[in-house]
Amino acid sequence: LIGITFLSFLLVYHSPGDPAMVALKKSGMRVSEEALELKREELGLNDPFAVQYGRWLNEFFHGDLGESYKTGKVVAGELKKTIPATLLLTVAALALTILISFPIGVLCAKYKDRGFDNMIRFVTYFLSSLPSFFLALLLMYVLSMKLQLLPVIGSVSGKGIIMPALVLALTLSAWYIRQIRGIVLQELEQEYVDGLKSRGASENRILFFHVLKNCMLPIVTLLGMSFGTLLGGSAIVETIFSWPGVGRLAVTSISARDYPVIQAYVVWMAMIYLLINATVFVSDSGSKSQKGKECTMKKMDGKFKISLLFLAVILIIPVIGPHLIRHDPYAVNVRNAFLSPCKEYLFGTDNLGRCVFCRILAGSRTSIYTALLIVGIVFLVGTLVGILAGFAGGVLDEILMKITLVFQAFPAFVLSIAIAGILGVG
Repeated sequence: LIGITFLSFLLVYHSPGDPAMVALKKSGMRVSEEALELKREELGLNDPFAVQYGRWLNEFFHGDLGESYKTGKVVAGELKKTIPATLLLTVAALALTILISFPIGVLCAKYKDRGFDNMIRFVTYFLSSLPSFFLALLLMYVLSMKLQLLPVIGSVSGKGIIMPALVLALTLSAWYIRQIRGIVLQELEQEYVDGLKSRGASENRILFFHVLKNCMLPIVTLLGMSFGTLLGGSAIVETIFSWPGVGRLAVTSISARDYPVIQAYVVWMAMIYLLINATVFVSDSGSKSQKGKECTMKKMDGKFKISLLFLAVILIIPVIGPHLIRHDPYAVNVRNAFLSPCKEYLFGTDNLGRCVFCRILAGSRTSIYTALLIVGIVFLVGTLVGILAGFAGGVLDEILMKITLVFQAFPAFVLSIAIAGILGVG
């Protein structure tokens, strides 16, 4: 926890923007240099980094998270107001996820490689490929604008919770269905199942009275991990639907450079991460003591070869992409704005008359190059650190593992925004 708060404070300290300016602007008065300097002195911003962090840490251990620069209110109170909304959305999303994914996942395992299983797997892969913000906008367009069944803005009462919970549930279900299917299939391969079959037990009795009971532990562990993750706030979904939760509070605080609130959010996320780690550790220990299974490598089949083929096609896009771009993806021509898909513009044009298909090809090249670079860096750094920790052991191993835990517990979008702010555009 100390390492996470230190990293957060360090990033905030070196980020651009002046908290004193943020604090003065909320009053609506004209900001002078003298007023700025007085405010910096009042907030202790002129002190060295070590002094500022030590003061914040001392206040934190005394239960004081400070006051918001933007609103002037106590940060703990701001956080307490948003946690119930996030908790409500989390419970609703997980309830929908269980209702959707559990029966479908079990049926997919029961009818493995049949029509129903193949169709559901295709749908789950499709949903997994959709970003949550796109799915949210799609449901908003269909259910709110076209059918007018649900409100656009989320609220903690009435129909306002349905759409944000549905977006989170569909995103989670696409992953959960495959996980539950795999867990049930793995359990069906155990020797006790063959023993029950030899005694004349029916397939349904074996599945529903024996197999599912033994599948509960890993499934409950997965639900616990998802519960903790959602408690941290689904920043994108909460922002799109204006849901008054922790995630939206974090996004608005980052844009306003409200550092005390950002620090409180990072602490909240760190505590959730530590709780999840402890829960998973206990669950894994119990699972290993009961079953002691060993993972086995499966042979490459036709479906895996098809996946490799799709991967090869994706990697070829950066090479052949420039030859498929017929129009300048950045050229503005308002006379061609909002054209429907046609032979000249396969996906139509946007509000500035730019070819959507060409823009997708140009953007995909950047995304694929970035992804390859990230994977390469992660593989290189992770391998070297892992080998060093494994061979050295002892104190060095403990230090390296603690550093990795700090970065794992740190909210990814806070880290990315902070680094982007420090390094600047480009």
